[in-house]
Amino acid sequence: MILYVFFPLLVFATTITNAIEIGDQNLKETVFADCNRGTGNCSAAAAAASTAATDAARAVERAALFANQACACASGCMGETGPTGSTGSTGSTGPTGPTGTGPTGVTGPTGSTGPTGAGLTGSTGPTGATGTSGTAATNDHMARYTTSALSLMLGVPVTFSGASGANGTSISINSPTDTQFTFNNAGHYLVIYSAESALISLLGGFEFTQNGTVVPGTASTLLSAGATLVLQSIIVANAGDTLEVVTTGLGLTLSMNPSTISIVRLL
Repeated sequence: MILYVFFPLLVFATTITNAIEIGDQNLKETVFADCNRGTGNCSAAAAAASTAATDAARAVERAALFANQACACASGCMGETGPTGSTGSTGSTGPTGPTGTGPTGVTGPTGSTGPTGAGLTGSTGPTGATGTSGTAATNDHMARYTTSALSLMLGVPVTFSGASGANGTSISINSPTDTQFTFNNAGHYLVIYSAESALISLLGGFEFTQNGTVVPGTASTLLSAGATLVLQSIIVANAGDTLEVVTTGLGLTLSMNPSTISIVRLL
């Protein structure tokens, strides 16, 4: 099979070679014939030019012959692809491309507050507007005391016959007994009573009554003869309410030193 393909190619190549050589010889004979007839240039330069023209003509004829042969052979006459050449060296790095523009990221968390900077204290601001007036405090009060030693039995009110001071009309004492006080105006009243017992006395006590009813938390009992008893309370009274200091227990005897009571209207 190989012989059938190779033999025609060999014959064809031989034919092409002979044709080229014949063409070369004919061209040379033409040049020298012209020279002998006196129509050509027979110098050395002319000979060189003739040789160059011959080479050029041979190149053209060879190209034409092999082109025709390539058309005749089609793809069957092409040889095998040669081996791949070695990889060339890596080229230099190209210029940096333009910077991309992506979307702005989310805002990070707020940092902690920094230290307070140094600086001068600013001037004092203007005085604010005056607030609304509050409830005016009253100065109504009354102070009374006992004038002699008293021996008091259970349930007997203390008599305050001596007057040491009074102001306003909120408080009054009922005459002629001087044992009962009247609150003429509704309000809050601070009441303080102090009494010194005799050295010989029963271990009784005292309490406040409002309109004849004991005021809670005001009872005080004598623990030993000669001691001092103190009662103190804030009475919330309506207009016309009454107040008394009443003996409790077995009764007791007061010393010669006066016992005192002070009543002050707070509101």
